[in-house]
Amino acid sequence: MTRAADTFKLTGIVLAGGKSRRMGRDKAMLELDGETLLDRARAVLASTGCGSIRISGRPGHPDGIPDSRPGEGPGQAIYDALELARKAGQDGVLVIPVDMPGLCVETLTPLLQPSSARCRAWVDHPLPVFIAAQGGLPDRTEAVSVRSLLAALRTEWLPIKPSYSGHFGNINTPDDFAGFGNLA
Repeated sequence: MTRAADTFKLTGIVLAGGKSRRMGRDKAMLELDGETLLDRARAVLASTGCGSIRISGRPGHPDGIPDSRPGEGPGQAIYDALELARKAGQDGVLVIPVDMPGLCVETLTPLLQPSSARCRAWVDHPLPVFIAAQGGLPDRTEAVSVRSLLAALRTEWLPIKPSYSGHFGNINTPDDFAGFGNLA
C-alpha cells in the first residue's frame, strides 16, 4: 500500500468505551501531568497525522462513536470504527486505547509505514493498531476480540524495539495509575 502524506486520509480512533470497573472511575478522565488520558490520546493521534479523531464508545462526546454492540468489547468497537471510516472514504484508521498513555509518535509512526499488509500492530500488543479502511471486512463474528479480528485481517506483527518496551503500559487499576511513572 502506497501512502502519500498529503493525500492519505487517516482517522484516529480512541477506544474509550470500557466500564473502568477495576479502576473504580472513568479512566478517560484521569489526569496525568495536568491533562486527561483522553486528551493525551487525542494529542498523540493528532501529532501522528490523523486528520480526524473519533472517540469510540462515547456517543455523547462531540466526536463520539456509539458502540453498535455495547458491552461486547473493543473488537466490536474497532469493527464499528472501521465501517465508519470506510463509509467516509478514509484510507485507514489508527486505533489506540485511552488507557495506554505511554504511546507516542515514535511508537505509532512505524505502524503507518507503507506495506503490503492491510493491518499492522506490534508483536504481543494488539493495540495500538493501524488498519487500512478499504477492502472487504471479515465477518463481524471475527470481532469477538481484538486478537481474533486482527487474525482475520492477516495482521503484520512488527518486532518491538527495546527502547519502545515501556510505551505499552496499560492503566487498569489505581495501583497501575500510581506506578505509571515507572512504566514509561
